[in-house]
Amino acid sequence: DGGIGLLHMQGTTAKSLGLKIYGNSHRSSDRKHGRSLKAMLEDCHYRLPCVAQHDERGHPLKNLDAAARYVLQGVRAHGTWNNGIKWYRGPGHVHSGTGSGVAADSFRVIRALLSRIEDEKTGKILLKECLAKLEEQ
Repeated sequence: DGGIGLLHMQGTTAKSLGLKIYGNSHRSSDRKHGRSLKAMLEDCHYRLPCVAQHDERGHPLKNLDAAARYVLQGVRAHGTWNNGIKWYRGPGHVHSGTGSGVAADSFRVIRALLSRIEDEKTGKILLKECLAKLEEQ
């Protein structure tokens, strides 16, 4: 469908947040764009540094930054972090009653990760280790 990155961001969302994307995407679910992305991923042998050169959603920090800004849009529009996470899944999920379990699970994962990152320097070290492991693959 065209979503890639650590947090599986759709092309239209990424473009609206200022990220450069590979090819053209005009809908949140875009099969043609998905096929184009698949070809690019295969050409890159799924190596993150190569993918990130073609599409900024493949860059971990840019992907996380854009996702955080998008969740914050949802928080501002709908008042709670829970609704912000539902907004990320799709604005239609906010008041539909779906996604409550996903939001709760997301918060548990985020809290667990944050408990391991004591400061910005530690976070950067963990990210560098993660990127190094990805490049080895």
